Amino acid sequence: MAVDFDKAVGIAKQCWDEVDYCIEYAGAYVFSVKDDMSFGGNGPVAVMKSDGRPINFVAFLYIGAGEPLREGYLKDFA
Repeated sequence: MAVDFDKAVGIAKQCWDEVDYCIEYAGAYVFSVKDDMSFGGNGPVAVMKSDGRPINFVAFLYIGAGEPLREGYLKDFA
């Protein structure tokens, strides 16, 4: 089941309802709060495009994130 941007936003907000920013990679959408400088906690959260599975961003980096395709605030992203 491939996951589009709108579905990924819904999944990310179940993990962290304050997300307002997204970076798209070939394999996932990564959601965060822009300018959030905290360590640990809820995010960033990566939502895998292949199956909609939400994982921690560090785990996504570990499996090979690649280069970002685009990024922006959610309201400007779609």
